[in-house]
Amino acid sequence: MQSGSVVIYREHGHLILGVVQKISSSSDTVRVELTAEDGKKTSLTQDRIMFDCKHTLALAGPSAELKKQLQSLHEQIRSAAQTVDLKELWELLREETTEAWPWKELASLVLSTQDTPIATAGVLEALYGQNLYFKERKAGEFTLRDAKSIEEVLHQQQREQERVHAQEGFFAWLEAQLAEPSAATPPAGADRYLDLIKGLALHGELYDKRAQALKLLDEIIKGGKPLLGRLGHAAFDDLTRPKGDLLVPRSG
Repeated sequence: MQSGSVVIYREHGHLILGVVQKISSSSDTVRVELTAEDGKKTSLTQDRIMFDCKHTLALAGPSAELKKQLQSLHEQIRSAAQTVDLKELWELLREETTEAWPWKELASLVLSTQDTPIATAGVLEALYGQNLYFKERKAGEFTLRDAKSIEEVLHQQQREQERVHAQEGFFAWLEAQLAEPSAATPPAGADRYLDLIKGLALHGELYDKRAQALKLLDEIIKGGKPLLGRLGHAAFDDLTRPKGDLLVPRSG
């Protein structure tokens, strides 16, 4: 590691790339002055550096260019992380008695000797970013999650995917109704969403599920639906009214 070296460290739970500006030593400490990928300067003790990417950047150029190069390198690392199969690694190690694995040792089981430092950094990125199969015990060391907890998380993920799918189906149906009202049957599960919107339209701040209804409206607006986005919170009770089992736009 030297001036210009690109290194990885951890800050607030995230991996950060930085380029070394200066290394200084005292009687008991080595400090590394860095420019991070957000352009900010920071100073760390050497033991906080998790990996040297074996990549050097010129320090003499504009700071904006340095920032751009660091961000580009981090994108390459994230892309490398997407190719790492942590499930396969977990299955390989699940019968081992070792309690904790240094991340570089895990990387050595995934990669070949011909792989680049970017690929090695990708394993580190995957371990921190995809925490389904491994969890950090202490800095840079990981333990395997047990099969039961993995199954529970996968079940939760499946339920969330089903919720998102049902909600997207409802949004599409509602947008079609607002564009051209019809007697089209709402998709399965739409009653829950319709009840939230009608409850808010009818009862406003007194609605006991107001928080859930407002969250639904936020998701409608953030979803970028042209017609739904125009509804907004304040306009909802003007634009809609309950009619039978459906919610239709007011005329006029």
